[in-house]
Amino acid sequence: MPNLVMSRIIDGVEQRTRVELTSLSPDDSKSHPNRFVPFTAVFAMPDVWWRSVAYETVSLPLNGGKVMSGGSVMPSAGYYTFWQGVPNASPSVLSTQLPYSCGDAPITDMVFRFPKGVTGITVKDSVSGTGITWSGTRVDARPYLYLDAGSLTAWSSDSDSAWSGGSQNETVGLDYLPSGRLQVNPDVSGDYRIAVKATGSGNVACRFKRSWW
Repeated sequence: MPNLVMSRIIDGVEQRTRVELTSLSPDDSKSHPNRFVPFTAVFAMPDVWWRSVAYETVSLPLNGGKVMSGGSVMPSAGYYTFWQGVPNASPSVLSTQLPYSCGDAPITDMVFRFPKGVTGITVKDSVSGTGITWSGTRVDARPYLYLDAGSLTAWSSDSDSAWSGGSQNETVGLDYLPSGRLQVNPDVSGDYRIAVKATGSGNVACRFKRSWW
């Protein structure tokens, strides 16, 4: 069966997740010649959480910081518009605050980009204490090093947008902390934060999709 994706729209925001069909059964056993028959489908969610459609990229100081604000926040424009139901087919609502949570579930597949010369890297979630560490030696002098917390792989690239893989494997030296693989969780205020320890200079870029229960 092909890969299936289920989506839902909450306050005009589309959220998606992979699903697997576990059962499909007719709602009754009667014969309906030349008519539609209602069925009930049951799906499993292997990824557990709902995710945003688009990726976001945030640049932080090399020691980390706030990746994303949680809860309802004031938009920079002073207002926010959203569809009450189906986009382009339902009333549009004007609000001075985002009416939905910007995220309330763990993010387990964040990807990090470090500049050339940065070594001895540890990325840690400020809430759970989970994290990843990279103590490898760069194979070549490509300007960017990427660490994927979800797949536990690392690579280097000449491109600053090689988020899904690069030309040089740098996975040797990548591991997770004794507390577990990195899960970036919202804190009591709803914010997502990471702490980074590394030798070198520059910024760390984080790429992720928002996550909801």
